[in-house]
Amino acid sequence: MRQIGCSETWLVNVPPTIAASPANDLALSFVADLERLAPSLPLALAVSGGSDSLALLQLTADWAAATQVDTSQIHVLTVDHGLRAEALAEAKLAGEHARAAGFTHTILPWMASAPGARLQERARDARYALMGNWCRLNKVANLLAGHTEDDQLETVGMRLLKGSGTRGLAGMPVERNLGGGVRLLRPLLSFKRHDLQSYLMLHGLEWVSDPSNRDSKFERVRMRDALRTSDAAIAPTLESIAADSFHAREALDHGVDDLILDAVDTSPFGWARINVRVLHSAPDVIRLHGLARLVRCYGGQPFAPKGDALLRAASALAGSNFHAITLGGALIYRKGEEFLIGREARNLGTDVVPPHGAIIWDGRYEIQSMMSQAIAIEALGQVRLTALGKTDRGELSELVPPRFQAALPVLVREGGEFVLTTAPAAQEMANISVRRPQHWQF
Repeated sequence: MRQIGCSETWLVNVPPTIAASPANDLALSFVADLERLAPSLPLALAVSGGSDSLALLQLTADWAAATQVDTSQIHVLTVDHGLRAEALAEAKLAGEHARAAGFTHTILPWMASAPGARLQERARDARYALMGNWCRLNKVANLLAGHTEDDQLETVGMRLLKGSGTRGLAGMPVERNLGGGVRLLRPLLSFKRHDLQSYLMLHGLEWVSDPSNRDSKFERVRMRDALRTSDAAIAPTLESIAADSFHAREALDHGVDDLILDAVDTSPFGWARINVRVLHSAPDVIRLHGLARLVRCYGGQPFAPKGDALLRAASALAGSNFHAITLGGALIYRKGEEFLIGREARNLGTDVVPPHGAIIWDGRYEIQSMMSQAIAIEALGQVRLTALGKTDRGELSELVPPRFQAALPVLVREGGEFVLTTAPAAQEMANISVRRPQHWQF
């Protein structure tokens, strides 16, 4: 058993009331998969009302009832994307299912600017952001999602067509770090959607069917249709590709971990020194993935760069005349014999930390506030940087190289007064820490 991000870990044992019934093989498998993930209470469930997420809710309810878990420690979250007239009613229906199980329910609205391009991708990102923030605010370390084996095969198929490498073809990980001490867990990745729907019908539960899941303008729907109508051998082939890629990804990650430890000297203020000699001594595939991971971390982006842009950056770093390059929100530049990496000072957003809450700002900083009022978070920016007094600028330069200073977050009070997060005064307002990206422990 593992303990991650929480002082209390509950042990999942196969409950006799479930084990006694041969009809509950699905519930037993769920308990076993849940045990391997070892989540802690309280926990949250991502439930839309579709068959997969509703099955997740019911399986969790069956387990909670059999083991006499305090159901008030289980929270159901539903994101209302507001893209269809029925969306709010469907979210409320999910709430009825949650309350019937004894769980709390919260609807999180997403204010999409417009349907536009990449709608499903933007909606997915919004779901994770909203639910991750809710979990951080409410000190919930584990968020369970209902992704199934069908979703996994669709994901691998789409990535295969796009020419993804080892990491992408390994599919969705069973565990993903959302930042700020919150894990996204996928306990249904070994379950088929058909079996989950049969389980729901056995319980007399009806699920919501989103019309967008049948709209062929979306890539995932086209892949789903292709898998359903294609040769039966395709699914096992995708499963084999995913399994082989998963083991290859694990080996690759270990190699990159070792490279980062040897080649990178990190600062708690969001920048690092890179020993390029050590970086270039690594095998090409590990060197490229190591560079991608650094750029994702210090550029604050959700995904690492890949393809030609990454190859060009790696080639530039190896050149004797290298001076500077930007990639994926990160700036890498040479200062004497040192190579420094940090956030480039552009495309930096504004956010608000709720009272006694936490956010991830710019994908780089976990900002947690102990204050009873909201705090605005912005980038220091060149204007504020120039306005700093000589003493403050001198102290700041001892902590952060000048080219990265404008990208630092500041706490903004009413009236425009701001406090540097590097200053001791900031610690009286909030605890600031650099976010540790997925699969990377500094």
